[in-house]
Amino acid sequence: MDDFLIAVAKGVAPALIAAVIGVGWFGARALGFVIAAGAFVGYGLLKRWPDLPHVLWSAPDATQWWLWAVVAAVLLGVLERARVLRGVVAEGAVILLGVCAVWLMLHRVTASTAGSERLLSLGVPMAALAVLTLGARAAAPAPRGCNVVALWAVCAVAASGVLTLGGSALFGQLAGACAAALGASTVLLLRRRPVTLTAADASAFALAHGGLLIAGVFLAEVTLAPALLVGLTPLAALLLRSPRRPAPVLAWCATLTLTAVATGLAFAGREDSGY
Repeated sequence: MDDFLIAVAKGVAPALIAAVIGVGWFGARALGFVIAAGAFVGYGLLKRWPDLPHVLWSAPDATQWWLWAVVAAVLLGVLERARVLRGVVAEGAVILLGVCAVWLMLHRVTASTAGSERLLSLGVPMAALAVLTLGARAAAPAPRGCNVVALWAVCAVAASGVLTLGGSALFGQLAGACAAALGASTVLLLRRRPVTLTAADASAFALAHGGLLIAGVFLAEVTLAPALLVGLTPLAALLLRSPRRPAPVLAWCATLTLTAVATGLAFAGREDSGY
């Protein structure tokens, strides 16, 4: 029990500290940094410090490539907030990053499959991550910015549950680190109303959330249905862009329903598999 609590603390504490420092001092514009810092330091404490990209090129590790992709998404977000990248160019850069991240994570896993099957195995997660990224970026500039961050936190909690039930404690803890970062950020942002998010703030979350679930499907034993459900649940935040009064209620109902169904499917799959 003590070892379990220590492992949880190693995963969650860095994210909470990053949120207090980043969002506490700089507000919503530090959201991507908080997610990346929490995951990066959490991975270092839980397992080992990631290798540099030039080392990973010759000795690839899918989880470490995921970490560097999230860091790269933060850097793209900084450039976008500084208006160095704009509009379609900014979106194209983030989508290209997601495509490259999926390829780097999965190319060794899918190398032994046939050409058409490999194309499908790589193309489907790339397309799903692109949809999630574009949807999250479209939902971020909502008038209810704090609601969007809270909704993302709930999605990250569900991802943590699905990944843990899918047989990967490490992936579950990394998703839990993202959830802790987003949850703490929500609490801190409540004092900063109104919270204004931009599309740039969504990129790191989309890469972190979608990338972990893709890793869970291909590298652990997460089944496709719960991963797809909880992976695309953040798109419910698109409802928050509507000025209509029922929109937040509908967004939260959709989010809670989809995350509950995804977790239930993941638990049923675990029960059937005997784990």
